[in-house]
Amino acid sequence: MLSKSAISGVSRRLEIPRKVGRCDSAPLEQTLCPNVRFWGMRQWRAPSIWAEFQIPNSKMNCGIVSVTTNNFGESKLENSIFNASNVINSCVAFGTCAAVLVALFAKKQSSFESTFSLLLAQHNQALKDLKSSTDYKTNVNDILDGLSPLKEQNEAMHELDDFFGSYFRILYHLIKFIDNSKSKIPFIEDKRKTYTSLVRSNLDNEIVFLLAINCSHATPENQYCKYKELIEKYAMFEHLILDDSVLLKYNPSNTSSMSTSIRTSTIMLTQGLKTIFHEIVKSYDKAAFGMNPNYQKYL
Repeated sequence: MLSKSAISGVSRRLEIPRKVGRCDSAPLEQTLCPNVRFWGMRQWRAPSIWAEFQIPNSKMNCGIVSVTTNNFGESKLENSIFNASNVINSCVAFGTCAAVLVALFAKKQSSFESTFSLLLAQHNQALKDLKSSTDYKTNVNDILDGLSPLKEQNEAMHELDDFFGSYFRILYHLIKFIDNSKSKIPFIEDKRKTYTSLVRSNLDNEIVFLLAINCSHATPENQYCKYKELIEKYAMFEHLILDDSVLLKYNPSNTSSMSTSIRTSTIMLTQGLKTIFHEIVKSYDKAAFGMNPNYQKYL
């Protein structure tokens, strides 16, 4: 029950018809509180007048007040904020808001997955085109020598930017798209590594090896810095085969059979041989290698 003293002096808005039963709105306004402002009209049933009001600076932000007049023109206020009708309306409103939010998130998720699928398809086609090129094998053999310093191999690779550049830019934008989606879709946060794992599953060891060489010279001053950060963040080298025997697959072009034999012997028989893998491991943060079992071997 709300008394007149409980609401006097507080600015409110009441919704009261001009006449209900024997009670005129103007006298009732004066009776309740001189600061009450009447606002619109809605009649629910006589002799009761229902009005929506707000009480600032109180624990009750809003509610419904029943102003009931009796046969003698007297009035009383009853707080009915928790009546069944209000509870049902509140639940319906909350459910509607929740449904709208779910629909918005579902739309963003659907949009993300559609764009991701398109970018992944573009990436896979670019990778297929790269590997089917007639110059691919020759260029890869020259770059993945393994016994030359990493800096020299990186420079040799970037001299072939016209050949490799397009593919590695597409790969970069695909990973960057996944990373940027965290700020737009709240529930994508824990799934980013799932999506980057899908990308990684399309990369064979040879492409990952080339990627490691491609970004090894990254510094804060050049454009490869962000690329390297993403590689480390999503452990793109977790499945890179760190083993010198891998280098036996690659022989620089225009190499004689004698030179090839010497190279093979050097890789297989030299104890403590420092190969390109040692430099790759030192060029990237440990996070780039995830749970790679041979990481410690090349530190």
